[in-house]
Amino acid sequence: MALSGRPDIPTDTVYTKINCMFLPIFHHRRLLLCTFVMCLGLTAYSNIRYNTGKVLIEVTQTVTIHLFIMTQNDQSVGVVTDAETINRLSTQIKQDLAEEGVKINIHTLHDESFSLSAFARQLPDYNIGTDDVVWFYYSGHGRNYDAWPQTHDSETPLTGLHEVLKGTNARLVVTMFDCCNWDVNLIKPLTVPFCDGGPFFEKLFLQSKGDVMVCAAKPGKFAFGRPGTGSLFTNSFASAASCTGSWLDWLQQARNKTMLMAENLTKEQEPIFLFSDDFQDGTYR
Repeated sequence: MALSGRPDIPTDTVYTKINCMFLPIFHHRRLLLCTFVMCLGLTAYSNIRYNTGKVLIEVTQTVTIHLFIMTQNDQSVGVVTDAETINRLSTQIKQDLAEEGVKINIHTLHDESFSLSAFARQLPDYNIGTDDVVWFYYSGHGRNYDAWPQTHDSETPLTGLHEVLKGTNARLVVTMFDCCNWDVNLIKPLTVPFCDGGPFFEKLFLQSKGDVMVCAAKPGKFAFGRPGTGSLFTNSFASAASCTGSWLDWLQQARNKTMLMAENLTKEQEPIFLFSDDFQDGTYR
């Protein structure tokens, strides 16, 4: 007896018996192969879709600069002009980084009603991400606290505030006080246009990581300014944005400009800054 379609093979052979046993499966081998290929295809598609989705999330993740502007309620030291200058600078940064999708959230605070402990409790409400930037700026009277100053009304120390901000785990933390670093309060000139450069701000705000503290004066020294023109340091800092260099370059130029402007006024003022040991200045990405 021979199998249908294979008359040359007798039914009593081992091959015939095995073939008869698996014949239904072999007849459907094309169907099985197609099913197997489809499964592989679906798996690959799923992986591609998952990986592509993951890449899209990473690429389109929005970096937010959380800018806190705090001033003291004393317009005689130019705090209103200082706040306007920082606002204009942040607008320029936002425009220059628009293609990167960077957002800037500006929060206005007042020293007379500020509480560091309450601020620390509220920080989670700002939804600060690990790739975000936190920039805290203060302008007003101040006095020395621990080599770094504290604000006048709430007596908030720069170092204590800086530690609280570092607790957000933001990629970049900048804490900046434009105030005296002494127990005597003097009025604290000159509004100058700043640079227009996307690559410069991109390097500083998107490609840097770590933290830095900045103060307008050395311990035991004054910071100067006057109504209508603002502070020496804030104007120097804004005008020193030369569209080239790094955070170190920017702050060094701001320091040099401040010292020169103070000297022209027969005053003495030297800003100070301190980078964290792990600071990556424009080399993070």
